[in-house]
Amino acid sequence: MPDGYTAAAGALAAGNDVHSGQFTLAEAKAYCNSTEACTGFTLHVPLSAVRPDASYQVYFKGSRATNSDHAWVAFFKVGLAGKD
Repeated sequence: MPDGYTAAAGALAAGNDVHSGQFTLAEAKAYCNSTEACTGFTLHVPLSAVRPDASYQVYFKGSRATNSDHAWVAFFKVGLAGKD
């Protein structure tokens, strides 16, 4: 995924919440980029169904821990491997 994020099937794990709200992908990336505590965000839609122009309920997280629920997708800031 371009612009500083990588996407993976599965949700970012419960807890470590930074913020949540209704965002497009561009808005979510901008919010996460402007928030130091944000390491990524997750939304309840399968990876294959993500549309850049759609608005989603987005959950911003301060941890990169994930689960394997393929009904969700997680977006991670690139280059933060040691930030868990």
